[in-house]
Amino acid sequence: MKQFPVIIFIVGLFSCDLIGVDSSSPDEQLSQGTITVSELTETLVASTAVKITRFIEDGRDKTSRFEEFVFNFNADGTVVATSESQVISGTYRVFHDDGKTELRMTFPANSILYELTDDWYFRAKSEKGIQFDDSGDQLSIAY
Repeated sequence: MKQFPVIIFIVGLFSCDLIGVDSSSPDEQLSQGTITVSELTETLVASTAVKITRFIEDGRDKTSRFEEFVFNFNADGTVVATSESQVISGTYRVFHDDGKTELRMTFPANSILYELTDDWYFRAKSEKGIQFDDSGDQLSIAY
């Protein structure tokens, strides 16, 4: 009878999902860790038709506000967001601060994209996109 708790533990171990294990396909698995300023800049500039796939601000999902926009990052530090009815220009800068690679985007205060104006800290990269965050806010882009 002393073996009963051990058997239950082993069965439970194999029947549970492992926490933190990514079961996505290899090309979607995220590479955690660091990215250099030049790597992130090159990725953004080389990627045409960047889309926002997740934007969480203050715990609210606001992704739908940006889904219609396609972003193009230029080597000169400008970013142009285009939708069916609008073209909004802004600036971006990739830099390293306090041991972290950051993306700083700035858009006009009178535009819907102003909410994206922030310093976004790099979190992870996959073959299809990049994840950033800032004080609990989340930004994911796909390319």
